[in-house]
Amino acid sequence: MTVPEHHQLPSNARAKTKRLAPVGLLVFILLAALGESGCKKQEAVVAGRTLAEWIAASRGREAILRIQAYQSLRLFPGEPSAREALQAAVNNSSVPSRERYTAAMHLYRMTGSDEGLLAPVTAAIDAQFGRVPSDPSTKELEELVFWLGARAKSLTPVLRQARGRMTGSDLASAQARQGLDKTIQAIP
Repeated sequence: MTVPEHHQLPSNARAKTKRLAPVGLLVFILLAALGESGCKKQEAVVAGRTLAEWIAASRGREAILRIQAYQSLRLFPGEPSAREALQAAVNNSSVPSRERYTAAMHLYRMTGSDEGLLAPVTAAIDAQFGRVPSDPSTKELEELVFWLGARAKSLTPVLRQARGRMTGSDLASAQARQGLDKTIQAIP
């Protein structure tokens, strides 16, 4: 098939097109390569650390850094490994109870589900208040109950039992009773 003469480029334009074709192809390849390298997924960073670094910190030796890790892991809601790290802290009986409450609160805030939380939180309450508490603080427990709202009702019996065990006249027992009363009253 021949192209009608009025649709053809002038001969000098055809020559320029033939010379520019390799240059155009080279520019296209370079742009594609630059676009490909610029489209790589950037690893998310929260408070100066990556997800992997926060997971490692959640298992570390420093309590303050572990608590920061629980707070930061919540900010990775689409990452199963962040949820797993928080759940591991909640389930780990060697983690102090107050930290377990903090991890549970952040896991709940991340997922919106209390699934897998209430049994380990109950165990943490028993561990913290099963005897005269060395740490009578209930701040983290109160925060967890606040976020759980009505879902915290199932914790009421264990909180009342813990409150009943605090019969000592020492300051720690009195503070624990007061904190547990406040926590129980906060449950809707």
